[in-house]
Amino acid sequence: MRRYHTIAGIAVLVSLALLVACGGGGDGGGKTPTSTRPATKAETPRVTRETAALTGTPTTDTATPGGQLPATPGATQPGGQPSATPVPTQPPAPQPSNTPPPSGQTIGVSLREFSLALSAGTAAAGSVTFNVSNDGTGLHDFAVIKTDLTPDALPVDPATFQVRLSELNLVAFQPPFGSGTSVQVPVALSAGSYVLICNIASHYQAGMRVAFAVR
Repeated sequence: MRRYHTIAGIAVLVSLALLVACGGGGDGGGKTPTSTRPATKAETPRVTRETAALTGTPTTDTATPGGQLPATPGATQPGGQPSATPVPTQPPAPQPSNTPPPSGQTIGVSLREFSLALSAGTAAAGSVTFNVSNDGTGLHDFAVIKTDLTPDALPVDPATFQVRLSELNLVAFQPPFGSGTSVQVPVALSAGSYVLICNIASHYQAGMRVAFAVR
């Protein structure tokens, strides 16, 4: 009888041990292991060229290494400074040439109160046409005189206030013509010094005279 009780006690202890073991396994086995993988950063959606064309958003296709978009000329760069934009340069203005025009070239002449201006102060010997414009308000004439005298040293008649053309080598003469009109005076010129004038009374003395040279 004592032996029976002993065996029964051992069986009870074994049963308790199994219960304890099963209870501990049940508590631990019912839990789902927690993942230790760190959360990933949300990916930036890719902007295609088609989407950019519709929304005006810069495409990710044109980004430079490092994630920076290429700079646009004239756009503001980091730091508030605009990017350099090439500035077109203007060509230098042409300078008047001292080279005599070729024979046969037209020389422009502008007459006004009281000045006489030329497009060129020299010409090559040969055929020259003076294109004379009356840019003043009154009548003007035009005379081409070959002389070694300076422009302000021509002889003047004190009665008429005109240059005495009969005492000079007059090469060409255009009679008076009105304001706003132009005339052409063709002439064959040999090498030498000339004076061009307007010989309306007192116009020569008032300053309508200029030197002209033929090479």
